[in-house]
Amino acid sequence: MKATRILFGCLLAGMAQGQEVKDTSFAAPNGERVQRLEIVVPASVRECWDLVSTAEGWESWMSPHVEMELRTGGKFYSNYKLGAKVGDPGTIYNTVLAYVPLQMLTLKIGLTETFPKEAREAGTLFAVLTLEELGPKQTKLSETMVGWKDGPGWDWTYNFFLKGNRHSFEGMYKRLVSGPVNWQAQQPQK
Repeated sequence: MKATRILFGCLLAGMAQGQEVKDTSFAAPNGERVQRLEIVVPASVRECWDLVSTAEGWESWMSPHVEMELRTGGKFYSNYKLGAKVGDPGTIYNTVLAYVPLQMLTLKIGLTETFPKEAREAGTLFAVLTLEELGPKQTKLSETMVGWKDGPGWDWTYNFFLKGNRHSFEGMYKRLVSGPVNWQAQQPQK
């Protein structure tokens, strides 16, 4: 019985460890900030790729409204507001720059009017999402964001993405463990 409890405790600890989002951000040799978050999730690379390469995949864990064209120059639009649709205020307009199936997706980040003017107008933020198979049902997912500048508005934007991307990784982990988000259940009742 004691051995069973120890084994169960080790399994729970392993699950909790896999859920941990690691901040591995650093400064590039030229001094620019590089924001990087990583998480190990209990899924195959194929499962993870399906969640990040299709609108249906993103809608199952990140945003209730997504339009995505997986092609170079394709759109990746999302709106996080329940009851809204893509095109309504608050829509985020990103562009797919490049992808390698089952390995990497690169986006040019479009900032909404809620972001500081200097970051919004610069148009220099890019995100690179990579997937690395660690085992049959274990994948390391990393997101690296580059294009940061200096100043209070940039610091605010950096911290916004640090918190938001951490939350997104936690949401993907939850999606893989518990199933898709039921967005309709989260709608306010009329």
